[in-house]
Amino acid sequence: MTPPTTPSITPPSACGWQEPWGVFANWAAARLGLVMEFDGQAFTLRPVAADAEDEPPPQRSGLGSAFLSRRRAKDDPPPGESFANAAELAQQLLARLAALDPPPDLAPVDQPERVHDLAPALLAAYRVQDGGVHIAGCHFEDVPFVRGTTLVEDAAEPTFRHTLHDAAGDEVAAQLADALHLAHTRDLDYHPHAPAPRPAADDAPPTTAVVWAKRVVGHLQFTIGDATLKAPFEGWASTLEPPLVTCPKTGRQTRSLAAVELPGQGKTAIVAAEEIARCEESDRPLLSRDLVDCGATGRRVAPDLCEKCPVSGEWTLKSAFTTCNRCGQRVGRGSQQGGRCEGCRRMRRVRGGDPTLLAILAAHPTLAALGRWRLAETSKVYLLQGSRMLARYLLVLDRQDLSVLRSCRLQPLGGTTDLTPAEKLSLLAS
Repeated sequence: MTPPTTPSITPPSACGWQEPWGVFANWAAARLGLVMEFDGQAFTLRPVAADAEDEPPPQRSGLGSAFLSRRRAKDDPPPGESFANAAELAQQLLARLAALDPPPDLAPVDQPERVHDLAPALLAAYRVQDGGVHIAGCHFEDVPFVRGTTLVEDAAEPTFRHTLHDAAGDEVAAQLADALHLAHTRDLDYHPHAPAPRPAADDAPPTTAVVWAKRVVGHLQFTIGDATLKAPFEGWASTLEPPLVTCPKTGRQTRSLAAVELPGQGKTAIVAAEEIARCEESDRPLLSRDLVDCGATGRRVAPDLCEKCPVSGEWTLKSAFTTCNRCGQRVGRGSQQGGRCEGCRRMRRVRGGDPTLLAILAAHPTLAALGRWRLAETSKVYLLQGSRMLARYLLVLDRQDLSVLRSCRLQPLGGTTDLTPAEKLSLLAS
């Protein structure tokens, strides 16, 4: 059997684009302080006259820009250098641009430059109930991409082909260049304060510009009443998406936030709104995970309105507790049937060697006179039933110290009668 072949991974394609020679030539001449002229036979490059009346110079070098540099000199134009054809002129412009130090600085046309440019789209993505959000800290970092340019002469008219390398000298992927609009640029009127890119390799095309893209690092601050929450963001300024905020209590990622009370802590916190539910008893908003199921009513309620039933162990609304008619314990209604709690209904027979019974008899030796033992336990007490002759007794003992909390005689029809002090003394005398 032929083993399966491993699929090849296609590396991302490097970016590259062509620009009409006239567009790029006019921009290059303007950046070099030159004016380009054509008399129908030859091209001439002249320095811009000192007293020239200038029209606005070309501001862009990129696809779709089509500025032509025109200047009118009041007097005779300064001497210039002539070129027989467009290819010779293009080679000269490339050589002169490559000699500039530093190279011309460019930036993507629609790139956000300030916090004000980022804020509308960034903040509009969030829904904050009874509160707000703002950018509390933001830092822009200029990242250089070196643009190299070569001349393509295989067409009727020469064109310029641009490629990009990052600061480490690696080719820039076309996907990244497209996302950051690195081919659609404008001139910068300042030189960014950032580390200079690594010099191009010997076989790299001449450097004609550095395109500066901005990365942004900051954080958002959400405020609801006295509660605050900060969430970081980071990315390219041109492609920054409103980040999902991680709920500090549940870990859920969201763009919808609200404040809730933290039970037992006396404070509020900002959390994912999707994680909030309302107490079905008090209508208070709480984290869904903080609500408990009431064992008596089945409703989802706040834990501070409940306590655990000592018999069933279920959270139960304090208002849903009752007293067991047999043992007298305070228990949740959900654990009681026919006036008896679950502990009284499920007492099991035990023999003299049962460890719990031995511990009780050690604490109350006179109980050894009883027999036919039955035992049950809850989270707080032991329920012990014993018989002597025709009398049956029920003792409720504290689980911690085995002290007797209640002693009674069981009636034939299921009722109970508390022992008199004399009867209790007789039964429990040591």
